[in-house]
Amino acid sequence: MNDNISNRLCSVLVTCYQREKYIEQSIMSVYNQTHRPIECIVVDDGSTDDSLKVLKQLELRFADEDDFSLIVFSTENRGACAARNLAFSKAKGEFIQNLDSDDLIHPKKIELQVLALINNQDCDSAWNPLKRFEDHEQEDQIITLNANYEVKDATANPFIPQFFPSAGLHRRRVLEKVGLWTESLKRWQDFEYQVRVMSAVKKYIRYDEPMYFFRQHNNGRINDLFNSKKGINTGFLSMQSMEKYLTEVQSEEETTRKSMRDTYSSLFKTSINDGLKEESIKALNFGLKWSSSTKYSVKIKLLIIMIKYLPGAFVRKILKLGGFL
Repeated sequence: MNDNISNRLCSVLVTCYQREKYIEQSIMSVYNQTHRPIECIVVDDGSTDDSLKVLKQLELRFADEDDFSLIVFSTENRGACAARNLAFSKAKGEFIQNLDSDDLIHPKKIELQVLALINNQDCDSAWNPLKRFEDHEQEDQIITLNANYEVKDATANPFIPQFFPSAGLHRRRVLEKVGLWTESLKRWQDFEYQVRVMSAVKKYIRYDEPMYFFRQHNNGRINDLFNSKKGINTGFLSMQSMEKYLTEVQSEEETTRKSMRDTYSSLFKTSINDGLKEESIKALNFGLKWSSSTKYSVKIKLLIIMIKYLPGAFVRKILKLGGFL
């Protein structure tokens, strides 16, 4: 643990790869926060565009600020998880906010949530919904926020209040308990990390209005990997890690079970569309463990038999006709 930690300092951790178009907007959404002091730590993960050039210009621009610092690190390309781990190792703040380099946060997010956590010492995190916006759209940030919130006990469903970890502001202590991001995972890292966070959180603060703005586009998002065999295999690794961290109570909660079934179903659809029989059956068998319905289980077992003994093209045709693909 870093000994030089300020009680009100918020460390905003930004990971950047090929984001010359968006990175300045993201950094400005941090600079425009009404809370101070803030340190914004950016790790450029080996960008080959002008992302690092833009970051260095911003670092120079903010060099004389008293209560805002922008600190930029540049590394070889190792992936988002490694970049997040490096950023956290450099952070000095008591409060931690993650931000992807194409996303935005509401100007009052950190002020409201730091104050709420200071007033509720038994709470580990402050959560709010995220709002998605298209690349071509003007981001719709709420100017006036309702500052009301609820204090909630840890939920049995780890995917509540929000499966996207960056949507929340977290105390340093809970992230130290959670541990590092799993660098070997290339698919569903956020999903896996969320399970670990919500398994460690005891109480949290929940807001109803969005304060994190998630930019939707196809420019280098991690889901570019999904439709490849490599993406399927790393998806299984993420799911196995999630299963390991789920508590007994969480594992029995029906909405958790549905989330797990749905995720394995996604792996199945990718596998069957790519003609990967072994991976298709593996996804169905893993998803079967999370079934709460005898009828559903029978359907899955019949589907496994079909895949084993019928031509793949015929099975895909049947599934498409039935609206399953």
